[in-house]
Amino acid sequence: MGGPVATMSGCLTFLIVLFVFFAVTTGIPLPRRDDRGRAWRRLSRDLNAVFTGVGMLSPLMMRFRYGAARVTVSSNRKLITVSITWPDTSLECELVTPGFSRIGLRLPRVRMGDVNLDEQYDIFTSSSEAARGLLTANVRTVAERIRRQQSSAPMRITFLPGQLTVRKQARYRTYEQLSAFVRSCLELYDQAMLTRAEGINFCGDEEPDDFVALDEVKCQVCGDLINDDDLVFCRRCHTPHHEECWKYYGSCTVYGCQEDQFEHPQIAVLLDYQSPQPVTAAVEAGEGQADAAEAEEAEAEEAEVAEGRAVEGRAEEAGGEENAEEIAENQDRGEQTVRRLPSGDDEHAVEPLDSEAEAETRQLDTEDS
Repeated sequence: MGGPVATMSGCLTFLIVLFVFFAVTTGIPLPRRDDRGRAWRRLSRDLNAVFTGVGMLSPLMMRFRYGAARVTVSSNRKLITVSITWPDTSLECELVTPGFSRIGLRLPRVRMGDVNLDEQYDIFTSSSEAARGLLTANVRTVAERIRRQQSSAPMRITFLPGQLTVRKQARYRTYEQLSAFVRSCLELYDQAMLTRAEGINFCGDEEPDDFVALDEVKCQVCGDLINDDDLVFCRRCHTPHHEECWKYYGSCTVYGCQEDQFEHPQIAVLLDYQSPQPVTAAVEAGEGQADAAEAEEAEAEEAEVAEGRAVEGRAEEAGGEENAEEIAENQDRGEQTVRRLPSGDDEHAVEPLDSEAEAETRQLDTEDS
């Protein structure tokens, strides 16, 4: 029994050594304690991405939305790729660093006239003028940052109709490395999109001479002319699109808009507006009669007020006479009112009281009672 067991142990050891050798020479990552996909899972959570590929030999992949763009990040052995939907359907440009494969390159190589740019990259494009407009200082800065990651590993940046792709021959095992690479690619997309927004001017009060009629508008997705029956506008920025192209792309293609709802053109409706009627002679005569009536009414009110004041004056005069008679009667009664003297020989001597004494006496009698 010892012979077969030893033989099996030897075979198992040989297979393990062979697998390790094969993995090292071919670049297949070996299982690690921190898990091969841990950094990918963490970044996918940060970006709200859909993460796939958890096997040891299967490629890692995540998909997510970045504004109006769709992003796919994948890694297969030593090559990591970031693909972003690109709205430009005419530009073709590729930047390749030394050491990266030239397989599949079909565009002519050009020199941009910038010493640093021409030394660092081999540039292939169908239009040198369009490439110069794309490769601004900000775009080159972000591209250089991506190139310097992971010890300046070879990379290839491709701008093709509908797709921006960044490929780099490097492994990103940690979350920090992977996050820096993906976010740099997103920043490259943002800076490249800004080059498409340059030159846009807003109309003021003066009407320019180069307005484009609706029958000459081109779709931002496919580049074809838009017919009236297939015309839709972005609800936010009012950029025209083919309805079918909008539904295919999923949102507005203008950078920074990110609107996912469109509107159909509306037909203008003429309002039923009536202008003011002119003033006629009859209207003027009516207004004159109204003014005369108002004047007569005002005079009648003034007469009533004057008559009321006269009545009040006569009433005051009559009231004054009655008050005088009442005062005389009170004085007669006062002469007959007496009070006892506090001392004197005659206990029944009396003297007349004046009106103030009479009032004081009445008040004292009231308090005593």
